[in-house]
Amino acid sequence: MRISPFELFALATAVVVCLVLLSDPSPPAYADLDAAQSSDGPASVVCQVQALREKDSGWTMDLVDSHGGEAQAFLARSSGQAPPSPGTVVELVLEVSDRPGFFFVRRCTVLEPSS
Repeated sequence: MRISPFELFALATAVVVCLVLLSDPSPPAYADLDAAQSSDGPASVVCQVQALREKDSGWTMDLVDSHGGEAQAFLARSSGQAPPSPGTVVELVLEVSDRPGFFFVRRCTVLEPSS
């Protein structure tokens, strides 16, 4: 059985469309870090960076959310993202770790103050 270039292109397009439909580009947003801890997958949380410590492979951030919840998160150097300054409000896409109150940062977006 031989597949024509058009059929191969149509099949590849259908596969890409299916993958896009099945993927969720925006993880669920949580109101606080405690709620994000119970997430089964990536979780989005708005919080403030309280402190930043540089490590060999990245940065550990002390975080506080709008409800006063605290946690730590690790931002790897390999992510290519610059660490936010202490006091900065950020939206983080976090991956839960095995250690309670500790997350891995998948994406960090600095939120600009509203005027």
